[in-house]
Amino acid sequence: MGNGIVVSGAFDAIDRSSGPYFIKTEIDPNGGINCSITGSSRIVSVPHALHTNAADSITGVINVFGSSIANGITATDIVNWNNSSTDGQNISGSGLSGTDLTIEIEGSSSETVDLSSIASADNLGNHTAAQNIQLGINYLSGDGDNEGIYVDVNGNVGIGTSSPTETMQVNGSIKIINSTEGAYKVLTSDANGVASWQSHQPVYLQLSTILLNSPAQQTQHQ
Repeated sequence: MGNGIVVSGAFDAIDRSSGPYFIKTEIDPNGGINCSITGSSRIVSVPHALHTNAADSITGVINVFGSSIANGITATDIVNWNNSSTDGQNISGSGLSGTDLTIEIEGSSSETVDLSSIASADNLGNHTAAQNIQLGINYLSGDGDNEGIYVDVNGNVGIGTSSPTETMQVNGSIKIINSTEGAYKVLTSDANGVASWQSHQPVYLQLSTILLNSPAQQTQHQ
């Protein structure tokens, strides 16, 4: 099959859209030219193949981006993209001090932006952190200055200091109000470590007077 000699025509030149077409077979069991077995069958084409064949005659512009954002790209946009360039300057560093944001440009002077005008509009609202908040070497401060609460890498908390040596270190006065405070009271802990203000118990000292009756006794006890 497929090794015969083409007598006339070309199989690829058949116009499938003008069918139907049939293929006729004649067979000589003895291998000669006296064919005694004949048959015919219709040539059936796959529908998708017919549709593909019909696409050969489509002319004009096909817009495949009709529903895409790329549909809005113009020739001017393409020219601007091709002509875009960079000045080769990179941001080498930045820092925030209070409401002043400083941006350092590589090979150039730094620029400072005052963010005070937008500070009052900042409203973080209620949020739940999805991970730990890392302060680094910074304070948790109300005005952005180096004051307030400081947490070092060991978890020690410092108030008024950036170098706490204990779990909590406070540099300054402490005011504890829990409705038990009062003048001359002592902060006392119970067995569970819960502290409260307690009145101190007075200590009385009993003094005894020794009377010496003779000069000898006075000398002996001097």
